[in-house]
Amino acid sequence: MTVNPTLLRRVLWFDALSGLGMAALFLIAGGPVAELTGLPRGLLTATGIALVVIAGGILLIATRDPLPRGAVRTLAILNLLWVVDSIALLVLGWVEPTGPGYALVIGQAVVVAVLAELQLLGLRQPRLVTA
Repeated sequence: MTVNPTLLRRVLWFDALSGLGMAALFLIAGGPVAELTGLPRGLLTATGIALVVIAGGILLIATRDPLPRGAVRTLAILNLLWVVDSIALLVLGWVEPTGPGYALVIGQAVVVAVLAELQLLGLRQPRLVTA
C-alpha cells in the first residue's frame, strides 16, 4: 500500500491541534460541558490540562525532520491506551454520563483510535522517520 509521504506529519499536526481544541473546550467551557455530558468538571479540567501537555509533545515530534520513529511509535501506543481508558471510563462505571456524554467519550475514542492507526501506518514510510 502506498502512503502519501506527508501523511504522518499531517496526522501528527491534526492530533496536536485537535487535542488543543478539546483542551480549550474543557478548560474554557468546562462547566457547561459538564452539565451537558454528565462528566465531572474536575475530570474535564484534568483532561484539558493533560491535553495541553500532550499536544505540546506531539508538536515537538511533528517539527522534527526526519520524524523520530521511537517517539511516533510511543505516541501511537499512548493514543491506544487513551482509547482503552476511555472505554474503561464508561464500562467500569467510573462516571455516569448523559447521552451526549457517552457520545463525547465514544466519539473522541474513535478519533484517537484512527489517529493511532494512521500514525502506525505512517511509520511504514522509511523516508520520514529515523530509528
